[in-house]
Amino acid sequence: MSGVPELNDIDELLAGLDEEQYEAVTAKSRIVVVMAGAGSGKTRVLTRRIAYRIASGGAAPEKTLAVTFTRKAASELSERLWSLGVDGPAAGTFHSVALRTLKRRHGHRTPKILGSKASIISRVAGNQADAALVREVSREIDWAKARMIPPSRYLTAAADRATAIEQHTISAIYEKYEAEKERRGVIDFEDILLRVTSDLEQDPRFSAEMQSLFRHIYVDEFQDVNPLQYRMLSALMTDESDLFVVGDPAQAIFSFAGADPGYLTGLSERQEDVAVVRLTGNYRSTPEIVEIANSIPAAEAPAKLRPTLPEGAHPEIRDFADEEAEARGIARLLRDGYESRHGWRSSAVLYRIAAQSAPIEAALHDHGIPFTVRDGLFTQRPEVASALQRLKEADAAPGIALSGLVAEIAEEIAEGEDEKANLEVLLAMAEEYESIAPGAMGDAAEFAEFVRQSRETPARSGNSVTLLTLHSSKGLEFRNVIIAGCEDGLIPVYHSKKRAEIDEEQRLFYVGVTRAREKLTLTWARQRRTGQGISAREESPFLAGPRAALRALAQREIPTKDWGKEIAKQRSAIGKPHDADATD
Repeated sequence: MSGVPELNDIDELLAGLDEEQYEAVTAKSRIVVVMAGAGSGKTRVLTRRIAYRIASGGAAPEKTLAVTFTRKAASELSERLWSLGVDGPAAGTFHSVALRTLKRRHGHRTPKILGSKASIISRVAGNQADAALVREVSREIDWAKARMIPPSRYLTAAADRATAIEQHTISAIYEKYEAEKERRGVIDFEDILLRVTSDLEQDPRFSAEMQSLFRHIYVDEFQDVNPLQYRMLSALMTDESDLFVVGDPAQAIFSFAGADPGYLTGLSERQEDVAVVRLTGNYRSTPEIVEIANSIPAAEAPAKLRPTLPEGAHPEIRDFADEEAEARGIARLLRDGYESRHGWRSSAVLYRIAAQSAPIEAALHDHGIPFTVRDGLFTQRPEVASALQRLKEADAAPGIALSGLVAEIAEEIAEGEDEKANLEVLLAMAEEYESIAPGAMGDAAEFAEFVRQSRETPARSGNSVTLLTLHSSKGLEFRNVIIAGCEDGLIPVYHSKKRAEIDEEQRLFYVGVTRAREKLTLTWARQRRTGQGISAREESPFLAGPRAALRALAQREIPTKDWGKEIAKQRSAIGKPHDADATD
């Protein structure tokens, strides 16, 4: 296969593009920013742009670099380019590109890459080290390095961040972590980008070599770029380089990890000769689901989505008595909506926090519905697995109820909010077990085995419902989507107080809604068990827009109307205090 399509293939490359996609693919500017709405064909535009530029003689394949955020996305991009007759462009994640560049610069002297931070963090943390602490410190180090913050500046920079562990502890461990890495002569994954950026900025000869090698740069999911990645990208460019970026500010959901969507929305102010193109046609979801998506005022959404597919079923909002009733209702929805031609794999249940999966796992197990938990089975989460192991090893303690024993263990090992939430679910299960088997005093090992067995439902040949968090759903799509826990305190999550945090929660909800192709159901529970017992719940303020959209749909008011009043109402509702009893 030829690496460069013949010039007479250009018409074929442009065939089938809508007006907006055509404008993006053929834009003449040196820098092109594509604001690509959900389901608008951004990967198609990205690959066609690369192929078009090469076919028209505007770019050489060997000087073309495409950067993605996952290996899967890089592989898919390369495969699509190959199908278009294009071979030669380099494609990879920021880290893989940086590592190749680092090895090009240092050869066999390239430092050894640390596979995981956990071993060093555990060592330098000493007696404090447990799974929750290691995980939290690792997250904070990732965030700090993404924003190029050394240990000496961590406390000042992180002052407004909510962390599960005292920040002075994190700062001290971060400093010891860096010193131990230096002593061992190793670097971590974030250091790869830091080292490469430093080399490019300090060595003019090396930077000129790399800038000549990568004259044409393409970046996918640009709303997820962090300051370190942007700086590395800037060091690879000259005034002669061309840049093509694709992203959606309405799907910017990773600021907690250091991402800054301002690099996407503000690129036209930072650079000269910039063309901004908006893709609004949605080729994924039915008009009814698009209507729901457009009713969510996702902060900085470039434009409302434009439906292109035939009409389908109306989305639904359902409420239930409690989280267990909600889980059973979800199981019935999945069972009743099952179609053999699509299989179970075409459905997904999304939720805000991982702890929500426990009752859903149990309900699907009871209904014989195969499922896969993308974020790990409830029983496989470190804190739950640790608690179950301790229960199995515990001796029967006269006079101590099983739930009391679980509560003691949970108090000892819980650190972060996620861990506490999962262990609260385990405690609720212990209380339920006691109610089923009165007098279960210290029957810990039997209970631990009961929990394990009741939640093991293997998938049948990969044909299973997917359970996953809203964050993990990014980039995926399913025929049938159920979003569970659409209540205040979960969506938005209870610790989101600042305007920017609430806006990001709203974008996260928008991401979840736009994963659905044909069917969408939003569910919530009128009461839910938390660490303080059973608390009454209210539906999410984010449902105000979807409810108005459903009323409009009932009257067949399509296309999309003006949502100004509903958005104002929703923003007003979001401003009220959140339920302090909620869990994360």
